[in-house]
Amino acid sequence: MKRNRRHLLVSLPLLLPLPAAEAIELNFDWLDQKLDFYISVQAGHATTGQERFEEDSAWQGFGGIRLGPRFSAELGFVDLGRFRSDDGSGLSLKASGTELGGTMYFPLFSGIRLITKAGALAWWAEGNAFGLDRGDDNGISGTIALGGDWELAPKLKFRAQAQRYAGIGEADVTLYTAGMNYNF
Repeated sequence: MKRNRRHLLVSLPLLLPLPAAEAIELNFDWLDQKLDFYISVQAGHATTGQERFEEDSAWQGFGGIRLGPRFSAELGFVDLGRFRSDDGSGLSLKASGTELGGTMYFPLFSGIRLITKAGALAWWAEGNAFGLDRGDDNGISGTIALGGDWELAPKLKFRAQAQRYAGIGEADVTLYTAGMNYNF
């Protein structure tokens, strides 16, 4: 639990400069456009795809910077929830991490875009059985995602995605989320 708080506290200060970005107009000649900053909060559920573990609620929060009309970089915190075994063993695993990724946008219709994402998750996990600590684990895993967003207002978008994390401990985790993006 202390480890999760520490990593969340490390991730959140990285998002603090984003509100000030609205007042800053950054221009790069090679981009030929103003850089746009955004934040997003999404909630949903996560599953390991293993029958012995139940699904759990999950959430993620991140900030991003648009580096062109079709690309952005994102940094954020992901809480994958607590997976509990339903086989009576009392085994559970809680996982979360800090994610860095690149996102590509493909316009479909007016205000609707397809999103693809690839990156890495620096994760940590706590396992226990029958309430006894069974140890901690951590690592870095790759991630890919597919989703979409819909512009509700000039600075507000609804976003939904399915995201796969490869090798969180011994399991692959799939995260299904929906939430809101606010552009500065």
